[in-house]
Amino acid sequence: MSNLTYIRELGRGTFGSVWLAKDLGTDAFRAVKLVPPSCIPDLEAYNEEARVLNELKHPHIITVYGTELGPEFGATPDVGMYAIVMEYMEDGSLEDSLKSQNSLLLDDALRRITEACRGVERVHASGYVHRDVKPGNILTSGPITKLSDFGLAQLLNQGVGPGGGTPFYVAPEVISSGITSPRSDIYSLGVSLYELINGSSYLTWTGTTEAFARAVVRGAFPDRSEYAPFVTPALQKVIKKALQVDPLKRYASVADFRHALGNVRIACSWQQEADAEESWLGMGMNGLFRVQVALAKGALEVSRCKTAPGSFRKISADCLYKATSVELRKKQRLVMQRITVEGR
Repeated sequence: MSNLTYIRELGRGTFGSVWLAKDLGTDAFRAVKLVPPSCIPDLEAYNEEARVLNELKHPHIITVYGTELGPEFGATPDVGMYAIVMEYMEDGSLEDSLKSQNSLLLDDALRRITEACRGVERVHASGYVHRDVKPGNILTSGPITKLSDFGLAQLLNQGVGPGGGTPFYVAPEVISSGITSPRSDIYSLGVSLYELINGSSYLTWTGTTEAFARAVVRGAFPDRSEYAPFVTPALQKVIKKALQVDPLKRYASVADFRHALGNVRIACSWQQEADAEESWLGMGMNGLFRVQVALAKGALEVSRCKTAPGSFRKISADCLYKATSVELRKKQRLVMQRITVEGR
């Protein structure tokens, strides 16, 4: 008999659902992954995910507490299901964060991906490839970040696996040959960071599945030339290397990717305001910055507030008036990238 009481569904995927539950014995909240028997080739095979999680104990990997077989009859969600009982991360996934705020603050996105990298490093050091790294599988609870969902993980020496991964985040070589390696996880981390700092609107596709696959394989998706205006050339260079079509041209290890991110200088993080005008707020060591673009008026206005609370004052040298859209965008990028690096 289960000692869990189910509260609500947290999410649903191809192979089942995840529920919030309370352990009646410890009075602690748990996340329970429920999978119907029809999706399980055999119980022994499905136990592998729980075993992998149990083996990969790490501060940045989700903790598994055990497995259960749901009762054959009853009214709870686990009836007839196979369940993995895991740690509950109350803030959900980074995908949830993207839905609520479009993109993450730059420093927060870098910190989250850096911590996810540490989890992936543990995966690789233990002889596995995750194969499904994406914002939806990176969970948060306050400042804590943990990698989750090891249902597609496989041993490094297996090399080729059927399918695997979520289309937007799958490396080109996985699409073209099915070959997975630690460098295919690096690619997925790169796409995840690209999305977190730019927003999900930079990661959309309206064409056919076949055309999408071709675009990924030739390096046309995601568009490596399109970034939010505050993303510096140094950070773009790091992301572009992680997204190289040729795996051998990517970082040699996740640790190398993490170290490269650590060398990117960030003195101010930006978030787009929900205004009629296109407006960005930057938060850094020298106060708050606001960059507003009015294409119809040909105007770019940059202002700063040194203290909070306080009023914004225009930085005249950075403002631009009666300019073309091309001139406005160029000036916007130069100003925002300078503030990102220098904080002034």
